[in-house]
Amino acid sequence: MQKMSEHKIEAQLVKTVKAQGGLCLKLNSTSMIGLPDRLILLSGGKFAFVEVKSPGEKLRPIQVKRMNDLQQLGFRYYVLDNLEQIDTIIEEVTASEI
Repeated sequence: MQKMSEHKIEAQLVKTVKAQGGLCLKLNSTSMIGLPDRLILLSGGKFAFVEVKSPGEKLRPIQVKRMNDLQQLGFRYYVLDNLEQIDTIIEEVTASEI
């Protein structure tokens, strides 16, 4: 059984968010390392950060720091490492309070 690649998981996330009428922006920064891969933006001002990993892959220490920093500021942050999590993440973000 072949392991699902990070790229395929990320592509499915983008496709699913788009199907919900949202945006799934790729985050790139030249001034800060360790930012999550994606920012999900859904209708009603709902949003969350998502770090995409291959199944079982762990966050690097700088990614853990960024996750903690963002969560302490009150932002939703998810680590996505399998396709089955995508719908749950979107449902939680959609149901969240702004």
